[in-house]
Order: sequence, then structure tokens, then C-alpha cells
Amino acid sequence: MRWRCCPSPAPHLPNALYYKAVVLYELGKKEEATLLLKQAEELAEQGNDELLKNKIYQNLDRVNDEAENYLLGLKYASKFLNSSIILKDAELTAMAYDHMSHFYLHLNMIDSANHTRKLALSKLDLVSDECKSYILANLAFSFSEHTDKM
Repeated sequence: MRWRCCPSPAPHLPNALYYKAVVLYELGKKEEATLLLKQAEELAEQGNDELLKNKIYQNLDRVNDEAENYLLGLKYASKFLNSSIILKDAELTAMAYDHMSHFYLHLNMIDSANHTRKLALSKLDLVSDECKSYILANLAFSFSEHTDKM
């Protein structure tokens, strides 16, 4: 299903759609939330709010991960990474590399998974302790779940 908006939507509409989608997703209304995220993505990509685009890509990567659609999740993790680099945010960049590694691992692209994991780990000195914990916990989980692949 493709959604189209009016020629010039209200400037805050992409933000509103994004936040409504996040709430609906947490309430378990995943299909409706995903549609709203896609609408927000389409509108946000017409504008210049890079942080909003980043949040949308990160959430679409999560949605596809939970749906086990790893190829599409990788696409959004890559968009999340590119946006994080544009924002010059080391923490978001590290998280995006971590997400990409996760998707590569599920797609049996082990060399790419290891490479992006190393890139995430290379950013640890630049991120908060909370982000370090997140990345290291994901690394530990990857090792425990995929010992045969790593």
C-alpha cells in the first residue's frame, strides 16, 4: 500500500506521524504504526530534518528486525548509518554499525557482520556508558546465539 499526501503538508506533520507511530507500535498496533512510519519517512525525506529522518530509519530497522525481514532491516540500518554520519553523531553511528552487524549475521554475511561489528566497537571511546553497554550486550548476545557463525 502506497500513501500519498497533499502537495504541501503542514511542516510538523512528519514529526506528528513519527511520534504517533511510536506510541501505536508500543501499544501493539504494529501494522498501523508501520504505515504511519512509512508516511513519516516519505514526508521527512522531502525536508531537511536529518534527526527526524534518523529516528524514522532507526525505528523502521527495528520494525523489520521484529518482523524477521532482515534484508529490508539492513536497508534501513544502512539509511540509519548514513544519516548518523551526516549528523556527525558518534553514538548513533556506533549503534547503526551495531544494527547492520546484526542484520548481516542473520543474512549469513559473516564477514560483513564482523566488519561492521568492529566498526561499532571502534567507536566505544566516543560514546556514553549506556551506549557502550548496549553495543557490548549485543556483541555478547551475538556470540551466544551464533557461535557456529562467528
